[in-house]
Amino acid sequence: MTDLTADAQPEGGANKLYFAAWRWHFYAGLFVIPFLTILAVTGMSMLWIAWVDGRDGERTAVMAQDTVTAVSAQAAAAVAAIPNGELKQYVAPRTDDVAALFRVDHDGEATMVAVDPYTATVVEVFPRRTGWYDFFDGIHSDLMLGVTGDRILEAAASLTLVLIATGLYMWWPRTTGWRSALIPRFGNGRSLWKSLHGVVGIWVSMFLVLFLISGLSWAGIWGGKFVQAWSQFPAEKWDNVPLSDDIHASMNHARREVPWALEQTPMPASGSDAGTDGVMGEMVTIDSIDALARQIGFDARYQLNVPNGDTGVWTLSRDSMNTDSTDPMSDRTVHVDQHSGKILADVKYEDYAWGGKAMAVGVALHTGTLGLWSVLANTLVCLSVIFLCVSAVVMWWKRRPTKAGRISAPPMPKELPLWQGAVLVGLFVSMAFPMAGLVLLAVLTLDVVILQRLPRLRRALT
Repeated sequence: MTDLTADAQPEGGANKLYFAAWRWHFYAGLFVIPFLTILAVTGMSMLWIAWVDGRDGERTAVMAQDTVTAVSAQAAAAVAAIPNGELKQYVAPRTDDVAALFRVDHDGEATMVAVDPYTATVVEVFPRRTGWYDFFDGIHSDLMLGVTGDRILEAAASLTLVLIATGLYMWWPRTTGWRSALIPRFGNGRSLWKSLHGVVGIWVSMFLVLFLISGLSWAGIWGGKFVQAWSQFPAEKWDNVPLSDDIHASMNHARREVPWALEQTPMPASGSDAGTDGVMGEMVTIDSIDALARQIGFDARYQLNVPNGDTGVWTLSRDSMNTDSTDPMSDRTVHVDQHSGKILADVKYEDYAWGGKAMAVGVALHTGTLGLWSVLANTLVCLSVIFLCVSAVVMWWKRRPTKAGRISAPPMPKELPLWQGAVLVGLFVSMAFPMAGLVLLAVLTLDVVILQRLPRLRRALT
């Protein structure tokens, strides 16, 4: 396809559609490229930090021995390391040669204490969620801007879907066949960059869509308001179990730790005769709860949250999102009454709605927690995304007129065939992804309304 200047007009229906798609691809890229680069760089950093060093000290090494001390003795050592601290969580060791972890809170600050499970001695103490993983996670999640950053990244991710759709339309083989679309044509200058950009884009597009959808499902508007609300686990399945005013998301701390399908589901409450057999014939302590966990199938690493208040529950959990396992289909959350020791709820992967099941697998793929192969695969996707962003800038730089004094956007055809279809597509995107709709509306207003009345500005932006 021959490139045109900003002032030239494409001829023919197919050409006009191509240049309309190119123009939207260009403007979407102006907004998306910086944020897509940030997401790829921070995502790749998190991948390797988690694999090499662990997210929260879970790879602290100890010398394996024959006898493990009681969890209560380990917990006592952890609490003693933080004066006036309160035990909140126990993370069982993944293997025999790593430390057990305890979260101890004091004065609003959460501290992780690594304890040798064989000697009940403290090995290391460090603030929770303050490592390099969490630094990159903060940028990756909301640019460290809170709700504002979340909305910006949601808009960027939503617009990236538009970028992918227009890019696939532009690169779709019409006369040259699939070979030229799937295998780069090595030439010179901009044609080489264009071929590499298109081929890498078409290969990585499916994986990028998976990453975007799973990431958007955590976002505040599309995820929290549109998708997650009707994909949550229905608490009504817990017959005759009293429910708390808190939802599962109340257990999150700085980072999302609760399975996506459970975040908006109410927590069960302790203090009734409800539930099934759990801790039998003994006091309900952290040791008896740990024994119950092993009895009902929690092997190796799992997490145990301590009850909060008189109606709080013991919560046993294992999920791939928190690197407890490499199999998202083994995800499980169990709540135990702190007074009676009865099991109030036992939620497994198969109990999730289809949306929850898809997210359990999707988040594991997104975060690369399925083993080394997924870390390597995600690294390849991140590098491909970075290349797409860099090559897009290079192509624009090589295409722009020298000393033109404008960004040189592709020309918009004056008469666009099938414009009704384009409007319907835009309406669908706006309804499905509201943040993308707001940006598209803003760009359309700028392109059609404002620039028509401001010739100098139109000249600079076209």
